Amino acid sequence: MINKKLAKGILTMALLATSLTAAGCGGTGGQTKGNEKEAPQPQEAKIQIAGSTSVQPLSEELAKAFMAKKPNVRIDIAGGGSGAGIKAATDGTADIGASSRELKAEEKKVKEFVIALDGIAVVVHKDNKVDDLKKDDIKKIFLGEITDWSKVGGDNGPYMSLPEKAVRVRGGRLKK
Repeated sequence: MINKKLAKGILTMALLATSLTAAGCGGTGGQTKGNEKEAPQPQEAKIQIAGSTSVQPLSEELAKAFMAKKPNVRIDIAGGGSGAGIKAATDGTADIGASSRELKAEEKKVKEFVIALDGIAVVVHKDNKVDDLKKDDIKKIFLGEITDWSKVGGDNGPYMSLPEKAVRVRGGRLKK
């Protein structure tokens, strides 16, 4: 005679195996047309990117390449500036926040991944005799500490002054 506990265990295992087999045969695994089985359709995914307008062209190219490989993924990109992108990533209104500046201490509630660095050039008029500007010279010019081209190898004379709001760098004022 079979032990009742053993019989219940065998019956439970048989029912479980039958249920799992039946579940694997139908549902979302694709539908059949005659003898052909259609491939299952992947669920569409959406990614929202917001933030820096200077990062936006790169984001658009990367999104285009990604969506070509993953047609079930839709990536929407919006500008708004670095601060807006960081805020959107922090509060969850965007999946990715694009920023062209370092995070401020109070913004470090999100993970930061550097994908590129800006290349910035300082140019002077072709008739200007300045042959070489050091980073420190440029900094002093923008801070107003150097006010004459002769201090950096040019002719004697003041450089064109810049309005206060033009003397800014990404994320704030030029640091002394």
